[in-house]
Amino acid sequence: MIEKFNVHKSTPFSFKLSSNHPTVLGLCDALWDDFKMDKTKKVHLKKECLVNTIANLKVSWNTNNYIRYSRWKNNYAGLHYRYKPEYYTYDIMTGVMDNLESMGLIKSLPGFINLNDNSKLQTAVCLKKDFKQIKNNMISDIPPPETIILKSRDTKIKKYYKDTESTRKMRYELALYNGLRQSTKFSLRNLNSKIINFNPEYFNQFAQKNISSSTKEADLRNPYVYRVFNDTFSLGGRYYNGLESNASKEIRSCIHINGNPTVEKDYSCLHIRMLYNTEGIDLKEDAYSKLSKGDPGLRGLFKLIGLVSINSKNLKTCLLALRDEIRKSDYKSYFDSITDKNLMYYYDKWIQAHPRISKYLNSDIGISLQNKDSVISAEIIRYFTAKAIPVLIIHDSFIIEKEYESELEDVMKKVYKNIFKFDPIVC
Repeated sequence: MIEKFNVHKSTPFSFKLSSNHPTVLGLCDALWDDFKMDKTKKVHLKKECLVNTIANLKVSWNTNNYIRYSRWKNNYAGLHYRYKPEYYTYDIMTGVMDNLESMGLIKSLPGFINLNDNSKLQTAVCLKKDFKQIKNNMISDIPPPETIILKSRDTKIKKYYKDTESTRKMRYELALYNGLRQSTKFSLRNLNSKIINFNPEYFNQFAQKNISSSTKEADLRNPYVYRVFNDTFSLGGRYYNGLESNASKEIRSCIHINGNPTVEKDYSCLHIRMLYNTEGIDLKEDAYSKLSKGDPGLRGLFKLIGLVSINSKNLKTCLLALRDEIRKSDYKSYFDSITDKNLMYYYDKWIQAHPRISKYLNSDIGISLQNKDSVISAEIIRYFTAKAIPVLIIHDSFIIEKEYESELEDVMKKVYKNIFKFDPIVC
């Protein structure tokens, strides 16, 4: 039913979804026979686009999210070839979508131009009814056209860059890492109804088979990982798109690698510790323990203040971002009303606790710190990939088979100290 889709939720058309399953290919061949497109030119590209579109629509059906794509020609011409498959042209994309709509298979919500800011809202599509013959495990993840991505911080548009020895090395190492991940089986075990019911979108997106609240185990899709830099290769650089990237802590605790239980280790107060170490100061204690006085909720609030403030360019945008985040969280229980004055009460307490690094607040240094933690991550991934030991990454934390727990902790400490000259806290 169309009503299952939320008009306010959509995901961009993904180049990273496809299928080589006979059932999917057979369906696409049957659809192609009824398509009213030029069937004398670029047929293989049009069929490839159709297969990828059907894969996108199937995942869309599972997650209840529309798929959005552009109907503006400039958007296709403006995206550099390194970031797109050969079929991604205005004529092919719109032709495939128009045919699916004329056959009554998809619903389309036209995009429009917002006259207030001249921004463009892309067209959104969804299936009118499920392709029930296509099962979740028939959809496959394929490598993205480019794994080293450079984006504009302001527009979020992918930018062209000339390859260097550094970018070629990063791409090569990512190919090795993705190769290891693709040869690895990832699954969830010891599931319970609470985890499943609280994370429906994750399971709908990543579970290889449909699950119910009584499911105890689930094999997972295995998407390729890529890195995203912002404006320059000295900003950002974190790893994205892994099965672990959007998994809740509860889901991550259930991850098994090749059937083996895992453990997650992370750097405590990583960015705050980096700032202290940059000033030549060894932060030996938890950055938030004195502030929170044992209250885990208060600790989370002060952690949020630190995170938002080092990623803001000025106090005004910091307070706006804090207000938005707090309204969506349980932290609002600490406020009678979320006014600037009440926010500043906790903000000032944060500064009083950390005066030696307060100059970094609202300095936009967060994106530089992300680059530093991505360098750390690359070193750790390089080490374990060379030993054919899969390790998963969530920015400043890592998941590995339990038998390698102590080795992971040792490597995390060694890599950090080599860069910052101080010992981190790994927990």
